Amino acid sequence: MKAKLKTKLAKAGVAAASAASLACAFPTLAFASEEKEGIAVLIPDMNEFIPMLVAFIIILIVLAKFGWPVVDNIITKRESTIKEALKKSEEAQAEAERTLAEYKRQLEEAKAQSAKIIADAKATGEAVKADITNKAQA
Repeated sequence: MKAKLKTKLAKAGVAAASAASLACAFPTLAFASEEKEGIAVLIPDMNEFIPMLVAFIIILIVLAKFGWPVVDNIITKRESTIKEALKKSEEAQAEAERTLAEYKRQLEEAKAQSAKIIADAKATGEAVKADITNKAQA
């Protein structure tokens, strides 16, 4: 896999070098100092336009061949990672809601049990009080 990637990068480097050499083949055109006026400022000279177009097409082909598939794979992997993370998050949230419901149920049971114990203790206390009062009066 890495050898294949190195081969692709080497080919991309060769293509980029050829595009750069083609662009550098006409350095005098880049430094031409012709004075243009009006709409002629916006229209490129054909001597400049053709090398730029060829370089652009070469760069476009190199990116289409080597750059965009890599970016597409990265985006696809990131998308699947995000989907998996969302799925795990939803599962964790559902588990947390189930756990919360269980804790609430246990809390209600504990409250009911404590209320029953308090009521039994009060009843026992009243019975003991009544018994002590009866014994004291007797």
